[in-house]
Amino acid sequence: MAKPGKAHATKKSRYSVHPGVAMVQNWVATLKEKTGRSLEEWLALVKRSGPGTEKERREWLKTEHGLGPNSAG
Repeated sequence: MAKPGKAHATKKSRYSVHPGVAMVQNWVATLKEKTGRSLEEWLALVKRSGPGTEKERREWLKTEHGLGPNSAG
């Protein structure tokens, strides 16, 4: 229990974020800077204008919008 009048200090975890999770977090954070659209904006575009199947959407994102294979996936 915290002592009255003392600010609660956050305890540093001994565990770090898995590198794969950190990579995806970084990708999402820099997507708008790199492509001009945020993840939410890309998802809205795909829902509004994208092809019907996942495979077609990946190809469409690569050919029509210049995304790389990982980003299109």
